[in-house]
Amino acid sequence: MKTKCALFIDFDNFILSMKDAFKEKTDEECLNILLKIITNMREKESNMLILSRAYADWETWSHIPAQSSLMLINVEPRFVLDKPGKSSADIKLSLEALEILLTRDEIEKFIIIGGDRDYIPMVSRIKEGIKEIEVYGFKNISLSGDLAAIAGGDDNVKNVVEMVEEIAKASESKKVEEKVEEKGKEKTKKAEEKTPPPSEKFYLGTDYLSRAIKQILDVEKKYKGEIWLSPFLKKHMNPEFETLNDEQRKEIITHLKAKDVIKISKADSNWGYSYSVFTVNHDHDLVKKAEGKS
Repeated sequence: MKTKCALFIDFDNFILSMKDAFKEKTDEECLNILLKIITNMREKESNMLILSRAYADWETWSHIPAQSSLMLINVEPRFVLDKPGKSSADIKLSLEALEILLTRDEIEKFIIIGGDRDYIPMVSRIKEGIKEIEVYGFKNISLSGDLAAIAGGDDNVKNVVEMVEEIAKASESKKVEEKVEEKGKEKTKKAEEKTPPPSEKFYLGTDYLSRAIKQILDVEKKYKGEIWLSPFLKKHMNPEFETLNDEQRKEIITHLKAKDVIKISKADSNWGYSYSVFTVNHDHDLVKKAEGKS
């Protein structure tokens, strides 16, 4: 039988701790890792996430599609108003978690993504309520040792650093498997001499690529140069390709990058965060065709 769970996420704590642990990662990459952790959590046979909430001053993270991405996996963004140097997420998260403890008897486990000492009173109260507790934090970085001990030690505490490393290994293993599988397909297709090489194929169809390239060119003309990846996906691709889901829209961008139609790189802002931008390869045949030059 599945355990009915309530998930509470200190978004600021997670992203900032990720940046401390993995300094080379952009804010959007950190967001994608959080989404992966939540997805893996949902897929566990023992867990049934009845309620999921994430807390942050979302204006701080407007350069990445944080709210929309969380909502797509059924996590409710909850707004808190921060002031310089101090986040109020821990207060609102604790109050709402305790409210759920007192009003929702069916919730059997509370899962907290965040490791501040400020969560000690809340975790203590949850344990007094004879409920299970699970804390996801960054050991030796931002996870309070006292909080970990009160939560129940290693049995109830998940080290996000180890989880990220496992995700990276799984992703690398998948890439190797895909390369082996792709090579096998190439050999078969070359032997049959029936279809073009896989790099020319796209499972959604070439029409989506052509439409995306034309849209990219329109945006490039408007902004005259580099294009911010996250705002492009959110403000331009989402409405244009509304019949596709978020993963499919991202897959179009991934395919264009693989075909060298666009080049994606990282940039640092003057406000201390990093983000992804891309530029167009105007020498590519598909781009020339979209521009009416071939």
